[in-house]
Amino acid sequence: MGEVDLKSMQFPTQSSSLPARPVHDAAWHAKLLAIVGPAGVAVGDAIPAQACHDWSGLPPVRPGLRVSPASTSEVSAVMAACHAAGVPVVPQ
Repeated sequence: MGEVDLKSMQFPTQSSSLPARPVHDAAWHAKLLAIVGPAGVAVGDAIPAQACHDWSGLPPVRPGLRVSPASTSEVSAVMAACHAAGVPVVPQ
């Protein structure tokens, strides 16, 4: 299989099948806080630089929100909440 040049590919900015959810949505933030607690949710400058890029080679982008579950039950609850709300997840 040949190499893929990710820098030349066009990536959609938002899937039309997923609703947009602003990161300042207080209800969504409260739901995540209820699952993982305050130590498990980071926003804005509290998100470390290493969470702002991946191996795609695309320019770094600060995520709107970072959730750090501390157990498998928290991972499961966060994933279920994101799925139910149509919120995309980028695992790192």
